[in-house]
Amino acid sequence: MLNKLLLIGRMTAEPKTGGNPPLNYAFFTIALNNKYRDKNGAVQEHTEYINISCFGKTADIVSEYATKGDLVFIEGNIVSRNINTNGIKMQKIEVHGNKVRILNSPRRNDIPENNNMQDDYPD
Repeated sequence: MLNKLLLIGRMTAEPKTGGNPPLNYAFFTIALNNKYRDKNGAVQEHTEYINISCFGKTADIVSEYATKGDLVFIEGNIVSRNINTNGIKMQKIEVHGNKVRILNSPRRNDIPENNNMQDDYPD
C-alpha cells in the first residue's frame, strides 16, 4: 500500500515547537483553498485546514525558518491516533511531514535541503 501526500498551503499560525534532538517536534496547520463552480455556475471557495506534525531535522527547519502566512510544500503521510476527550473516544487524523519546503521565504536560499525522506513504497 502507498500512503503519501503532497500538499501546498499557507501556514495559519506560528509553528508550535519543542523537544530535544532527536525527539524535537514542530506542529502547525496549513490552509488549502479550493475553488469550484456550483450547479448554478457561481464560483465558490472552500478552505480545508490540515494539521501537520514534523520531527527531527524537518522540525528544526520548520522552527527556524517557517512563519505564519508562509506558503509551504509538504511531502508526508497520513497517520491516525485514538484520543479520549472528556470520556468521548475519537480518532484524530493528521499528516506527518517528512519533507517541508518553504516556497515564498525571502531567506529561501539560506534554508538547508531537507532530505530525510522515508520510503513509503511497498516492498
